[in-house]
Amino acid sequence: MAVQLPVTLTPSIFATNGLQQLSSGQVGGMSQVVTMIVDNTTNNVPITVVHGALNEVIQVAANTQATVPTFSGQGYWPWQVLATNGAPAMNLNPTLILLNYERSSGIYRQTSNTIQNTGENSSILYSGIQSPSGNITTTLVAAGPAGSVWVFDSLEIVFEDIQNNVVGLCDCLLQVGVNSAAPIILDTLYGVANIEAANAGIGAFCFPSYRTWPQGLLINNNGNIFMKISNSNNVVGMDIRINLSGYNIPAG
Repeated sequence: MAVQLPVTLTPSIFATNGLQQLSSGQVGGMSQVVTMIVDNTTNNVPITVVHGALNEVIQVAANTQATVPTFSGQGYWPWQVLATNGAPAMNLNPTLILLNYERSSGIYRQTSNTIQNTGENSSILYSGIQSPSGNITTTLVAAGPAGSVWVFDSLEIVFEDIQNNVVGLCDCLLQVGVNSAAPIILDTLYGVANIEAANAGIGAFCFPSYRTWPQGLLINNNGNIFMKISNSNNVVGMDIRINLSGYNIPAG
């Protein structure tokens, strides 16, 4: 038997959890959950799932489906799903599929016609440190020639530090994308830091984000490549490392 558990994450609520009662309508009457399938194939950002009686953790990459064993507790199967990199730019709709039988573990990655083989043309498009002081949109790479398109093969974004002018928490949302006028988001990272002394920056409390597209991610747009900081709270400065590689394909 299989039971689907749809999940919705939003920019304002990017973590959710539940406790499914076994032998009830919540799980189709199943008395145990033995296997979990995490379907993240429709989402362009990674998610993290904490599941089962042992509170095991699995991170599922963007556009990926994962099958893993899981264990029920005494009468219940607990779960938690969160956006790995913090608040997403748009709603996410992953699905948990619960099985009462064993199934081989595995990873399936969704591909589409937006994927194109990279080659010797690939190079570093941007590599450097950005140091904004608050909400801002900055061009990292100028727009390509009219009619051209972008192909990307790797993106790294890291909060090196965040500064605040008062003691306490500060946070912001970082996005990297194409065409700042009508954004196509490549990745999103939520930066949080706890400042122990005023005007003293410390390491941001978030994981770096590393994305790779071994066959190349084709973006059918020639717009500028940009970085956007938004939703800043108590932030007066930050240092962000960005590394992006790929190339531009001319029209024709």
